[in-house]
Amino acid sequence: MRRREVIGLFCAALTPPARAQQPALPVIGFLSSRSPAESAHLVAAFRVGLQEAGFVEGRNVHIEYRWAEGSYDRLREMAQELARRPVAVIATAGGTPSAVAAKAATSSVPIIFLTGGDPVRLGLVESLSRPVGNATGIGQFTSILATKRVDLLRELLPTASSVMHLFNPKNRNAEIEVAEVQQAAQALRWTLHFASASTDPEIEGVFETMARTGADALLVMTDPFFDSRRERLIMLTRRQAIPAIYGQREYALAGGLMSYRTNFADTYRQAGAYAARVLGGAKPADLPVAQPTKFELVINLRTPRRAFNSARPPGSGRRGDRVAYGVRPSRSTNSNNSRSVSIAPARALAGRQNGPVRSSYAQPRLTMGLANSESPPPSPPRKRAAPESRPGASRGFNGQSHLAMQKWP
Repeated sequence: MRRREVIGLFCAALTPPARAQQPALPVIGFLSSRSPAESAHLVAAFRVGLQEAGFVEGRNVHIEYRWAEGSYDRLREMAQELARRPVAVIATAGGTPSAVAAKAATSSVPIIFLTGGDPVRLGLVESLSRPVGNATGIGQFTSILATKRVDLLRELLPTASSVMHLFNPKNRNAEIEVAEVQQAAQALRWTLHFASASTDPEIEGVFETMARTGADALLVMTDPFFDSRRERLIMLTRRQAIPAIYGQREYALAGGLMSYRTNFADTYRQAGAYAARVLGGAKPADLPVAQPTKFELVINLRTPRRAFNSARPPGSGRRGDRVAYGVRPSRSTNSNNSRSVSIAPARALAGRQNGPVRSSYAQPRLTMGLANSESPPPSPPRKRAAPESRPGASRGFNGQSHLAMQKWP
C-alpha cells in the first residue's frame, strides 16, 4: 500500500460521521380557485389555525400554493399535480370547484375542503357526521343563504317588484342557489330575472342589458370568479345606480352596498385547525364536517345615495334576526379589528354616512360591531361601567328568539 493511500485511510478514520440528514418538513397543498392578492387575509386566517396547533409555515411545515384566479378549468390539472407530490394533506379554498377537483384527483391523500354547497350532495362525503373516505372540512352552505339575501333586499326596497340574480353557470352551487332564489322570489311575488356570466365580456353584457329588464335590485352569487372581479362589479353596479347585495363582506368594505354571509375568515381558521389535526395523525373520516356559527351583515353607509334610490336600510322594521342601529365608535378595539358600537333607534340610520357596519351573528347570541373603515386611531382606554344586556325580538337560524345587545354609557 502506497504512502498516500495510508494517509487517506488515516484521515478518514479521524473524520467524524456525517450529521444525519434532517427530516423533510410535512407539506400542505393549498388549492384555491381565487387569486392570492384578494385572499391574503384569508390565508393569514388559515395560518392562524395551523399556529394554534403548533404548526408554523417555514419552521415545521411547508405550504405549496396553487391559484386558479377564477379560471376553474385550471383546477383539475393543479389538483392532480399536488396529488403527485409528497403532500401530507390538500386544503382546498375558494368554494366548491376546488373541492370537487381535489376529490376527483385523489382518493388517498387527505383533503380538507371549504365549500359553500352541501358536501353530501356534491359527493365529497357520505354524511356530515361520518364523512368516510379521504375528505372532510367546513361546509359553509352559502347557497342556501341566498334566501336570506332576498329577504334583506325586500327590507331595503319595500316597493320593489323585481330582482336580477347574477350567477356563474360553471359553479356547481349555481343550481342550488338559483332554486333557492326562485322560491324566495315567488313567495314575495317578485319578477325574477336570471343573468349568467363566467367571463369578463359576459359580465359587461349583463350590465348593458340590465336597464332593459327593469330590475329594482341585484343579487350577486357567492362565487370565486366574481370575487376576483369585485372592483369591476362594484363600479358597474354604481354606474347603473342599482342596489345590490353580495355574498362577501369585502364587497361592502370596497364600496358595495351590502353583504350577508358566514364569517369567512373564521371558516379558514377552522380549516387550518383541521389540516393541523391531519398532520398530527388524525384521519379525515374521523373528523365530522364543521358548520359555521357566525353570520355577518355588512352595510356600507358611505355608498352614494343614488345607489339607494328609494331604499331604506334593512332592519328598520326590527324584524327577523336583524336590528337596525346607529353607530358610535367606542374607544376600544376588539381582537378582530372591529369597533364596538352603541345601539340606537332605526331612525338614526336615515341620512347618516358612518362607514361600513358589521353585524356578527353567532347562535344563539347576536353581537354587533363597526367594521374597519377610515377612522382616527382609538384614544387611550377609559374605565367603563359594566355593559347592560337587554332582550330583543330577534329570531335566529336555530328558531330561538334571542338577541343580546351591548349598551354603553
